[in-house]
Amino acid sequence: MNKHYKLFTPRQLTALTTFSDLVKEARQQVLEDAKKAGTLPDDDRPLNEGGSGPQSYADAVATYLGFSLSKGANLWSSICSWMNDRGALRETFARQAIPMVWDYAEANPFSSSGGNLVMYIDRIADSIEHTPATICGVSIQDDATSSALYTNQIISTDPPYYDNIGYADLSDFFYVWLRRSLRDVYPDLLSTMLTPKAEELIASPYRHGGDKKKAAEFFETGLGQAIQLWRENGHQDYPTTIFYAFKQAETDTSGTASTGWETFLTGVIDAGFTITATWPMRTESPGRSVAQGTNALASSVVLACVPRTKDASLATRREFITALKQELVEALRLLQSGNIAPVDLAQAAIGPGMAIFSRYAKVVKSDGSPMTSVQGLVEAGVVASQGGKVKLLGREELPDDWPACRAKTRGAGRDPATDARLTEWEAVQHLIRALDRQGETGTADLLRKLGSDYGERARDLAYRLYAICERKGWSGEALAYNSLVIAWPEISKLAHQTPAGTGEQRTLFE
Repeated sequence: MNKHYKLFTPRQLTALTTFSDLVKEARQQVLEDAKKAGTLPDDDRPLNEGGSGPQSYADAVATYLGFSLSKGANLWSSICSWMNDRGALRETFARQAIPMVWDYAEANPFSSSGGNLVMYIDRIADSIEHTPATICGVSIQDDATSSALYTNQIISTDPPYYDNIGYADLSDFFYVWLRRSLRDVYPDLLSTMLTPKAEELIASPYRHGGDKKKAAEFFETGLGQAIQLWRENGHQDYPTTIFYAFKQAETDTSGTASTGWETFLTGVIDAGFTITATWPMRTESPGRSVAQGTNALASSVVLACVPRTKDASLATRREFITALKQELVEALRLLQSGNIAPVDLAQAAIGPGMAIFSRYAKVVKSDGSPMTSVQGLVEAGVVASQGGKVKLLGREELPDDWPACRAKTRGAGRDPATDARLTEWEAVQHLIRALDRQGETGTADLLRKLGSDYGERARDLAYRLYAICERKGWSGEALAYNSLVIAWPEISKLAHQTPAGTGEQRTLFE
């Protein structure tokens, strides 16, 4: 299916093209009838120019008919399938993707059952009748990174989700039919053959020659520019509200997790915002997660952001953690009292935590350096980050020639003690690997390079990791940490006795 028309059978294409052309005929008929009625203002301007006369009325009716046709296309494609448990059609976009189906079911647009055209027209008519609209609304298509778009306005936005969904690509499914039926009504909006793609603020590698790094940079730069404009040009008397409804961590079997949140929240804070509140809102249909057998999100959470005060103070990591312990429990209790879905609580807890973190000008470690970012962890050699995914490296994925390989990439010396980004995680993993491969003597050589203080910190981490593994039921990992702790007294003794650099396990007679 390399062409758009291949998503439809010839019969479906005939119906869709015919209905699209009939929208134009209906528009002309409505225009003539409205002129004869003589009840509308004498205004020849079209709808897209703010008209209120017969021409504008005809344009509005055509617009709603075009919407009906667009809705119908969702059930008039060869991607629709049959739901045996319901005895009904599954629409093309049961989720935000065009899936592969092995067989399809076809709705009859002239029937009296699901998928008929009159049903869609009636639904839109009912919506219009029951919508309490009292004023005119205006929508425009523009670039969110353009400063001309913002002039002291109240901003409420649902930002793009890194690389989760390619809305511009998917929208072409509907756009081609809307363009065919409504191009004369909205000549500017529907001027292009397909929807614009290059400007869409997502991390889509194929739009950057397959380069995931360039795609990520495009997203991060553009989102940063947009957030900065919200901060500078948004209305000062109202918070900027930002919706989010995707998981903070999308972990799969390889242990990768989405960095969309890390990128987004960093952009919000770096732009000078303070997150003052998080509001859970029910936005998904009840039972969706149960029906799909997944932990799909049942709620959206809205971040309320205000500009950070110019006199915001610095905080040490210890001060931040103290504030977190004092305030987070009550904040979570309030979230629960708002009846947020349990599946969303972990995600929603990000808000209160970020509210504490973002009220400071900066949170620093005891030596004055900033807290470690994802990129800092990459430079430390403990995680891999590419294409919006972050993965904590396991023992067998760490380099064999550590720390020599670190010298090649960051100028660190061969001695771990001289490494500016030495972490307890990699220290304990390399100690365990040395114990497995070289025994206690080889491990003692590595411990000497680490230094006794850092070695003790690695041992303390091994205790904590053992407890986590026991709780999770990861017996293999628990055994590795337990073995290191048990062997520690002998390793520590050898580290003070054996010559440095031997790296060999001595035999019984040596």
